Amino acid sequence: MYAGITGSWLNPAFIASSPYRWDFNIVTLHSYLDNNYVYVFQTNVPDYVADNGNTKLVVNNAWDRYQGKSSKYMLENKEKNNWRKNIYENTLIQGPSLMFNFKKWTFGVITDGRAAVSLTRLHKTCAKLAFEGLTYDPLQNIDIDVPKFRLNGMVWDEIGISVAREIIKDRDMTIKAGVTLKHLNAFAGAYLLHKKSTLYVPNDSDLFFKNVDAKYGYALNQEDGKFLTSTGKGISMDIGVTFEKKTLKNSYQCPNFCNKKLELQYNWKLGISLIDIGYVRFKEKAQTFSIDNKSNYWFNFSNLKIDDLGGFDSTLSQHFDGNPVPTVTGTNFTMLTPWAASVQFDYNVGYNVFVNATWVQRIPHFGLPGVDRANTIAITPHYELRRFGVAMPIIMYQYLWPRIGLAFRLNNFLFVGTDKLGALIGHRLSGADIYVGLKINVLRKCNKRKSKSFLAF
Repeated sequence: MYAGITGSWLNPAFIASSPYRWDFNIVTLHSYLDNNYVYVFQTNVPDYVADNGNTKLVVNNAWDRYQGKSSKYMLENKEKNNWRKNIYENTLIQGPSLMFNFKKWTFGVITDGRAAVSLTRLHKTCAKLAFEGLTYDPLQNIDIDVPKFRLNGMVWDEIGISVAREIIKDRDMTIKAGVTLKHLNAFAGAYLLHKKSTLYVPNDSDLFFKNVDAKYGYALNQEDGKFLTSTGKGISMDIGVTFEKKTLKNSYQCPNFCNKKLELQYNWKLGISLIDIGYVRFKEKAQTFSIDNKSNYWFNFSNLKIDDLGGFDSTLSQHFDGNPVPTVTGTNFTMLTPWAASVQFDYNVGYNVFVNATWVQRIPHFGLPGVDRANTIAITPHYELRRFGVAMPIIMYQYLWPRIGLAFRLNNFLFVGTDKLGALIGHRLSGADIYVGLKINVLRKCNKRKSKSFLAF
């Protein structure tokens, strides 16, 4: 309800029902990292930050245990989790952005910078080998099949324009629609699309690659001080619609101080949206490579050292093609943005208490390069006053692993929260989530009815 311009991230139609006359975002940060592969035991984000790197992180695998290594912070493998391994990282910094109303229309201008990385569907046995290393006896002298998995990453900024308005209105129902069109400017992009391969570990130092079928590429200016040089451009779109049921079933859903004239109260609200539907075309500093069903016995793999991307390309080419000069298959490529579909439902319980349910489902990229989005279902009870709000999201990450969060809105100037409270107070650190924003805005005028309370909505 009080998201303002930041609500357009999830559904651009939300800005049409905002209680603000205008809303100016100064700066907003949202960053999360999560995975079902590893975690650090006996720590959380505040504890780890306070340590300032003084305590060494020790991997709790068979080799380190054999050497007697131990630490306050132990990196553990989630072995009891038999699902494919996934890692998702996403950071968004929204800069100056504005939303304002003009008659029946609502307009928005958005600027932000984003970075995202996704590793999806890594087989549990391959993940186990990466965690334990070549010294792990149970994985030696057997064929380890590595099925399809994806690794994608991209850094880009966006400039967008949002437009929303009420399109249908009657006594009981209001329908609103919105769209955001964005121009994308990318600074870096990289992908690895692995189709299949087989690994064989004969001893503690060598690795035999069999029938490797994979493609990879990247676009990055590696010159000193030129990381933020544009290497690609693209477009994306968010589009959404909301349905608001206006007829209230009970008087407590709209107390005496409710602003009925502005119709900011509702019995329920349903939103449907498509978000981040777009692409980036990389043409500068871009290279693509391919390994087509090739095999190689890699001696002394455990001592592999690579200093940069050029060294990585040369090393792979030397082993799979017998030539230190790699064969470049292309000098441009396209990466897709984190496509997703979302459904949002908000129910007015009464006395300023609401319950929200939000579903975000990634849309597959059909084998093409592109950052993947984590699937989530969130149930969020929230309490909303005119200048204060509190919410407690309960989230099913990837539909399987529960998360609990907490968020506050203070005087519509500051909001801060997390969707993973355990990262701040728990002792099994597998990721973190935080969002904080500063903004200035003006609420629409509230025509109080009987009470002079400032609690207008």
